Amino acid sequence: MTEDPRDRFEVPFPTPAYLDKEVRRSMKNRVAAALEELKCCRACPRNCGVNRLADEIKVCRTGRHAWVSSAFPHLGEEACLRGSRGSGTTFFSMCNLRCVFCQNWTFRNNPTGGSWTPRNWLT
Repeated sequence: MTEDPRDRFEVPFPTPAYLDKEVRRSMKNRVAAALEELKCCRACPRNCGVNRLADEIKVCRTGRHAWVSSAFPHLGEEACLRGSRGSGTTFFSMCNLRCVFCQNWTFRNNPTGGSWTPRNWLT
């Protein structure tokens, strides 16, 4: 039987990290550490130190929760990158990186979408 060349680069769908028992055991501590980081935010190269837990806003114009313009399954990538169910695509508004060749500039600087809480990510 001849191998179909299209299947040469297919990889099995990986098990999500959150299903790993060790990761699940450490999740509470990891969430606490991530929230602690938001008290003096250094998530971007601006290193402004804003307290995002208190919903303070500085350079990024983003408070406690990220501004999401859109999020959806993306099926347009190569099969080896997206698997059989697609890869997730999230476009953020209010990005402060100011990349010279940004392909998403139309919503990068505009508050399109809305502030997403953890519940938004679950739906």
